[in-house]
Amino acid sequence: MISTLLKNIVNKEQEYRASNLTGLNTSFKSKLPAKEWGPLGKEEGEVLVRDNELLRGTLDKSAFGASDFGLVHAFYEVYGSEKAGELLTSLARVFTVFLQTYGFTCGLDDLVIDRKFNKQRREAIEEGHREGLKAAAEFCGLQNYQPEKMNLSNRVIFQSKKNFDKDFDKLTKMALKPNPFEGKKCIQLDNELRRALEKKMFAAGADLATLDVDLDSAMQGRMNDATSKVLKEIIPDGLIKKFPSNNLSAMVMTGAKGGVVNQTQISALLGQQSLEGRRVPKMQNGKTLPCYLPYDPNPRSSGYISDRFLTGLRPQDFYFHCMAGREGLIDTAVKTSRSGYLQRCLIKQLESLIVNYDMTVRDNDGSIVQFMYGDDGIDVINTKYLDKFEFLEQNFNSLISSGHDIISKVDCEKVAEHKKAARKKAKKLKAADPSLSSKQALEMTSDPLLSIFHPHKFFGSISESMSSSIDDYTKKQCQYIKYAKNEGRTLKRKYKPIEPDTFRQTYCMKYMKSLVHPGENVGTIAAQSVGEPSTQMTLNTFHLAGHGAGNMTLGIPRLKEILMTTPYNIKTPFMKLHFRKDCGMSLDDMQKFTNKFQKIRMSEIVKKVQVFQNIKRDQMGGPVAFSRVYKVQLLFDDVKDLIHNLGIDSPRLAQLFSETFIPNLMGEIFKQLKKSDDASNAVLKVPTRQIGAGDEDGATEAATGDDGAAGGKR
Repeated sequence: MISTLLKNIVNKEQEYRASNLTGLNTSFKSKLPAKEWGPLGKEEGEVLVRDNELLRGTLDKSAFGASDFGLVHAFYEVYGSEKAGELLTSLARVFTVFLQTYGFTCGLDDLVIDRKFNKQRREAIEEGHREGLKAAAEFCGLQNYQPEKMNLSNRVIFQSKKNFDKDFDKLTKMALKPNPFEGKKCIQLDNELRRALEKKMFAAGADLATLDVDLDSAMQGRMNDATSKVLKEIIPDGLIKKFPSNNLSAMVMTGAKGGVVNQTQISALLGQQSLEGRRVPKMQNGKTLPCYLPYDPNPRSSGYISDRFLTGLRPQDFYFHCMAGREGLIDTAVKTSRSGYLQRCLIKQLESLIVNYDMTVRDNDGSIVQFMYGDDGIDVINTKYLDKFEFLEQNFNSLISSGHDIISKVDCEKVAEHKKAARKKAKKLKAADPSLSSKQALEMTSDPLLSIFHPHKFFGSISESMSSSIDDYTKKQCQYIKYAKNEGRTLKRKYKPIEPDTFRQTYCMKYMKSLVHPGENVGTIAAQSVGEPSTQMTLNTFHLAGHGAGNMTLGIPRLKEILMTTPYNIKTPFMKLHFRKDCGMSLDDMQKFTNKFQKIRMSEIVKKVQVFQNIKRDQMGGPVAFSRVYKVQLLFDDVKDLIHNLGIDSPRLAQLFSETFIPNLMGEIFKQLKKSDDASNAVLKVPTRQIGAGDEDGATEAATGDDGAAGGKR
């Protein structure tokens, strides 16, 4: 059926023979793994098309979906957009008739897991809970903590007498009773780990949010490692019905609809529910829901759902799942307007940029933005197959059939003459200096071809990188070389492989056909290329827990920061440095050099802040004046490490702190005082002791007046 479609779409039989077309020749990997067809289908993982005949392979999303190098993409590359449109229309009609004739449906038996794998699933869930509790214990400092053997997911498993399993029964008996008052038991049992976690969180104070992020990161990492390995084995191998009888698996594996995540949530478990990249947040009292104890270490209390859609969710888990779903809805609604406005701003700025007849990109006033579009003049849509030399060689006859009109309208000799003269000069230069390579000598004798010869007017004017790649291919990998060495067979015995020079000319013709057309509104296309993916981005800024350098603004806020604001207001500036090899710097020296450019906040290096208050009486021949004096003492944490990482000595650090930081701090305090009180009598004394001299912790003292800044009258 597919072969018939391909042959009839290309041309009628008489035209097909008259135009000397050989048909489409391509091969590509299918999305469906070959192992799913069993031992007899080892070759079905690769689709092979020769002369418009489908010889083997499974046609799925990679063949006629939005995938690179698939059947439709190759068809478009060889025969053009009109024929590719006919192919898609014909395939759509064939598929519609097939579904009307045979039907396609999913039943419950497509979702059920085998008993053996279901047992593995339960064990994996319990193991994941235990690993999470171990991570929480390590976070609290409880060494050698072993979680109690019990039903941590608190799930009752109903069994029939016919298929009774003792392990399942034992696990069910370990579950807590549903009535919290029966036997005076809480819904969740209290234990040593919960109390230790609660104590640590209460003692954290202002650092509570940071500790919570670190705990989430530690527990999620351990639990994901424990459960993901087993889930990969369960889905799809653990299902009672296997592919191809299982229609749900057929949909997921071929790429028609859905993914492995959907299949896992239906048949195995929902997993961790995420809100803004973290687990479910806790209330002020440390609970996530009223039915859980404060700072309950059990992963289930923080949104880890061990239930599946097939057997239903419990109320607490359903509530957590609704929270995650609501966040997705709000996120989508809010970011639609923001990404739309971002795209509008980009388009309004770039809409006047077009490609001119001299291949330059210019604004509406004629000012040049680019001397050549993309530096090579190639239209972006035609770039994919430009470096697929084997495909171009296999479809040689079809490609040259549409290129005769091009060659008759361009100059085919000047580029060849220029190359010949450049090679002669390079040969003389290399003879004078043998240390030069052929490539270096050629670069020194001539400017790039595209800067001398207009690619639309002169045949063979291509970029130097492409020319070098063609040389490598024709010398080592082309069919002509293999045929000469008898290492391979040609596609069709009646056709001999093309010679290297002929292939080079064919490629130059393909390159010329791939050039961008004058008048192309490349500015609008560039703006749309940025704007469309921004609708798929996450609105909120997620953070990498426990990694200070990794906390960066992401998603739409980052795009707005780059494109719509000034460079002076970037929240998370990022710079990439490449060190020269001849500098001889070690990794430690590079890190010290890099650290000098990083902004260090006082909260990151101060261990403790102590404030001392005194009332001072002043009487100097006049009325008695009282002032309140504050003495602020900052104790630094790991000053020696800070000095080492910055690559400076203690006096320099003390000087920077006293002469730069403290005056800036006092300036901010004065600003606040002016808003609320009279700071005309402000007196500032800043005695600074040398940092890191003889002490493990450095200390800086600041004696200030009223409200930490001035000695004001009271």
